[in-house]
Amino acid sequence: MTGTGSDGAEKPSQTLEARCAKIGIPSARRHIFLCTGPKCVSEAEGMATWDWLKKRVVEDDVKGLGVLRTKVGCLRVCQQGPIALVYPEGTWYRNADQKGCSQIVESHIKRGVPVEELCFVTNALSED
Repeated sequence: MTGTGSDGAEKPSQTLEARCAKIGIPSARRHIFLCTGPKCVSEAEGMATWDWLKKRVVEDDVKGLGVLRTKVGCLRVCQQGPIALVYPEGTWYRNADQKGCSQIVESHIKRGVPVEELCFVTNALSED
């Protein structure tokens, strides 16, 4: 969140630390990334799914569970989209439309159980 100063330069409206706290970064336990297309899914469907996911995270108080969400233009798989990715497990999902995302939220995000029928690969990033 920024504003523009008299010199035309962007000025932060809050500190980085305050913004991170507001988003929930210090308490994050999971992070879901959602591809909004246009290669694996139409941008209209991708954005409709994103809007639904944002609303669902707030309405179901999933954010209270330490969940971050980020929309991305492409996760480079470009097949059977929308594609979703959940960290820290590194679980990649296909067909993550509203129905698929509902399953992902209910099972993986809330209970920690990946949705096997939508998962096509798991690769948790590590230093090993």
